[in-house]
Amino acid sequence: MKNNNRNGTIFIMILILTIIGYSLIHIYTRGIKSDISSGSTIYENNRRKQPVNNIVAIKSDKPACSTYKTVTTCENAGCSWRNNKCVNPCSIYKNSGACDNAGCSWDKENNKCINPCSSYTSSETCTSASCRWSDDKCSNLCSSYTSSNTCETAGCSWDNDKCVNPCSSYTTSSTCTNSGCRWSNNTCSNVCSSYKNSNSCTTAGCRWNNNKCVNPCSNYNSSTTCVNSGCRWNNNKCVNPCPSYTTSTTCTNAGCSWENKKCVTPCSSYTSSSTCVNSGCRWNNNTCTNACSSYTSSNTCTNAGCSWDNDKCVTPCSSYTTSSTCTNSGCRWDNNKCQNPCSSYTTSVSCATSGCRWDNNTCTVPCSSYTTSNTCTSAGCSWNNNKCQNPCSSYTTSSTCTSSGCRWDNNTCTVPCSSYTSSSTCNNSGCNWKNNKCVNPCSSYTSSSTCNTAGCEWKNNICTNPCSSYTSSSTCNSAGCRWNNNTCINPCSTYTSSNTCNGAGCRWNNNTCQNPCSSYTSSTTCTNSGCRWNNNTCINPCSTYTTSNTCTNAGCEWRNNTCVAPGTPEDIMFEYDYDDNEYIYLVNQFPIRDEIGKSLQGDKRAQDFKIRFNSAAVGVRYTITAEKLDGSNLDDQWVKIFLVNDGVDVANCYRSNNRIKTFNEYAKYNNKDNEKIVYQGIVSSAEASRGYKDFTFRMWVSEDLEINNDNYTYLNESRTFKLRVNVYASEN
Repeated sequence: MKNNNRNGTIFIMILILTIIGYSLIHIYTRGIKSDISSGSTIYENNRRKQPVNNIVAIKSDKPACSTYKTVTTCENAGCSWRNNKCVNPCSIYKNSGACDNAGCSWDKENNKCINPCSSYTSSETCTSASCRWSDDKCSNLCSSYTSSNTCETAGCSWDNDKCVNPCSSYTTSSTCTNSGCRWSNNTCSNVCSSYKNSNSCTTAGCRWNNNKCVNPCSNYNSSTTCVNSGCRWNNNKCVNPCPSYTTSTTCTNAGCSWENKKCVTPCSSYTSSSTCVNSGCRWNNNTCTNACSSYTSSNTCTNAGCSWDNDKCVTPCSSYTTSSTCTNSGCRWDNNKCQNPCSSYTTSVSCATSGCRWDNNTCTVPCSSYTTSNTCTSAGCSWNNNKCQNPCSSYTTSSTCTSSGCRWDNNTCTVPCSSYTSSSTCNNSGCNWKNNKCVNPCSSYTSSSTCNTAGCEWKNNICTNPCSSYTSSSTCNSAGCRWNNNTCINPCSTYTSSNTCNGAGCRWNNNTCQNPCSSYTSSTTCTNSGCRWNNNTCINPCSTYTTSNTCTNAGCEWRNNTCVAPGTPEDIMFEYDYDDNEYIYLVNQFPIRDEIGKSLQGDKRAQDFKIRFNSAAVGVRYTITAEKLDGSNLDDQWVKIFLVNDGVDVANCYRSNNRIKTFNEYAKYNNKDNEKIVYQGIVSSAEASRGYKDFTFRMWVSEDLEINNDNYTYLNESRTFKLRVNVYASEN
């Protein structure tokens, strides 16, 4: 028969009802077993029947559970033993009502009927059924209770608005601690913080501290957790802190120290410098020891590594590890460590070795310890570059002096010029006031680079003040500078080009820059400088003027497009006795001694000549030079040249050892390497009256050129040396 049930499933059903004595209904559907849920409607022959409640359709051929009389046979048959009799298993009930009526327990989370926890008689079956085994009986899980009364009545613990298992129910340390309980002496108990008064706290084996219950010290098994919990780590175990003992006996028996009628922790128990020092002990060599103040005799004091000072035992400075504790203890903090105060040293050696400063037979703190200019200078130190340094006078060598920022002057170390803030103190201290600040004197610099960088001038390998620094003609001239228009300027000799020379108001002459003629105030210095003395005034020589107007306006004479001094002779004659050649030379000559060379005659090795002038040539300056000509290949150092003036040897031809000079040893003429100055003179009135001067010029090969194997290759080639004698004249 086809029909629809209430759930919309289509069945073809053949119903066979068999009522068994123990109220089970077996339902068969064409070989298919089907359950009828609570409240289902059953149809038979198209006729509706009332729903069947509180049953489960199970096909079974077993006897009824009530037939079993023992726990074993009952449970082996899949039944449940409850209240000393065998009953149907709770799992057959499919709704909470039927479940509860049968004395079972309805599992709301899993929506099924389960055996009541009280039905289990062993801890194994109890716990496997998600029940709680306590006091040799199986009870409901504490989590099943929803009020504090039912929770605590069931022997559970009410915590944070929920019922939890009592700590005593846990039998392993892991389940105990994981449940927020305390495992101690192989027993799980409530955490100490759950006890609210000292009696219940100590009764539970906990520790009452600061009005609250905390874990006993024995709980901790590491020094860190022990000490951090306010306990004491002693002999590799955690014990109660010493202050917890109230009698001397219990105090000392616990390994503590009884001092001033109270129990204190012995210093030896601290393992870190911080806890040691914070506890009033002393940290020494990585060990915590008693404070030095606890020792009352010098022997016990020093034996403990302390210092006996003024009849009392004090902590040695080396034991302090911070600057604050160091200085607060009267010690000295230096180089990140605590040291004895400088005043404790009585010799200069021990004072200096300790980094202190020996001053006036007393050891004082080093200047570097002062951090302000006032405290620095008040202590007799020097404040330089925002730091305090030892006074400059304490340094005895130039290197230590200058490296310390001081100034080495006249073999004495003095304060740097930068320390002076006024021009008067600056200048009085031998420094220079420049651009509103005091700077080192130029004389203190020893190289051209440092000299020029400092704005000084490097002259003749000495650093000197710039000429512009002098403010009077006397100091200006004394410094080798030039006073011009009330200003001190560089001397003309410092300029190396005609433009810079003339631009500075100087005079460019013979490729050198010279002072202007107007700067000379006497006829001697005027004429010696190549200028012209006229009407008690030194003026430029006539040769400097290049036009007839400027020439004649200057009182000179314009001749043949040249400006000359008035009275200049028309001709200065240079006359050779031999006119076939205008030069002398050496050919096929051997080295000879000076004594022979000075007496040579003829053979182009000696040349006689005259300089002729008329009576107007008085004061004419003239220069005799030797000019090496092209084609000379004998080195200058091997050629001796010698001049005789009216039968008298010219002094310029001699060396200091009375040997005759070689060509290369004479001064250059107009800075030319191939022309040398042999003689310079001024025509005197006697010579002008006479009208001439006689000269003899000689040259020879120096005896220093030895003919040996070393020079064989050099001399094996043809060697020649030619020169020409020139005479230059200029008016004064």
